[in-house]
Amino acid sequence: MRFIFAITVSLCFLVKVPAFAQDDSDLSYLTNELTHHIVTVIRAMRTKGVVVDGYCTECSHKMQIRHTFHRAIDVDRHLSAFLKMHGEEVEERQILHFKKYNEDDIVVLLQGIDAKLELILAANDLMVDHSTIPENKRGPRDHYAVMERIENFMLSIGSPSVLPKNVLRRVMAISQVVRSLCASEVCPSVEKSPVDLLTPKMPIHVYREANKLITGLRRYVLANGIEIEGGVTAPLLSKEFITPRIVNKTCGILLADLIEVRHQIGGGGTFRLPGGENHATPTHVWRELNFARRYLEELIY
Repeated sequence: MRFIFAITVSLCFLVKVPAFAQDDSDLSYLTNELTHHIVTVIRAMRTKGVVVDGYCTECSHKMQIRHTFHRAIDVDRHLSAFLKMHGEEVEERQILHFKKYNEDDIVVLLQGIDAKLELILAANDLMVDHSTIPENKRGPRDHYAVMERIENFMLSIGSPSVLPKNVLRRVMAISQVVRSLCASEVCPSVEKSPVDLLTPKMPIHVYREANKLITGLRRYVLANGIEIEGGVTAPLLSKEFITPRIVNKTCGILLADLIEVRHQIGGGGTFRLPGGENHATPTHVWRELNFARRYLEELIY
């Protein structure tokens, strides 16, 4: 909102707006100027968006089963939120395990996703002919990509996209797992950064902070001789305009790796996912990620 306000203020200084629109040519001139400024700003944001300090070039870029599991959780929540909007009572996963996730764990999630998807398709009078599915499959599907297709479908039928409050819930889980890595009696006394209302963060800032934390996690793993399947993973830098949805996917990969690291050094166990926040901004999400990154750095040095 502040960003839009800043653009509006700048336009007031840069565009000579007539006191009253006398004819169509005045209105056309004004709309052309507005379009020009908005397009210019978006292009600048795209250019800056590809610059990510601290990106882990040495990390793996291949998705593992643990990453698909957390991507499936995203899709399951997306379907649940849509059904709740339409008055359906559905369950969501509240507990996660410190364990090595396998295909059986994904199957359980996929079964739930399939059932919820069937409800949505039926409500929209969309029928699926399952008889056309070949019995002999050509090969294993990329389950991570399948989750992407389902999410894109949900967006196409009007389901709300990921919001900062959704990302904050995941980032709070990241922070929780990072704090659980401290096994000593004296843990780091790291404080959260104050909220700076004068310079609010945008999704690109959160995205950069997430990538810095991924780089820090790789340093932590190397410093402690920890091995996880495939190694610490950094998704390829997005070429799209950075949105909360892209940030959330990156944080899902990060959380999956953190849980695997925590399992390696602390064994099994469970933890409850943080509750949802009614109001959150990218600034709140960045603040939580920044805290987790600085806390992890204290555990390394």
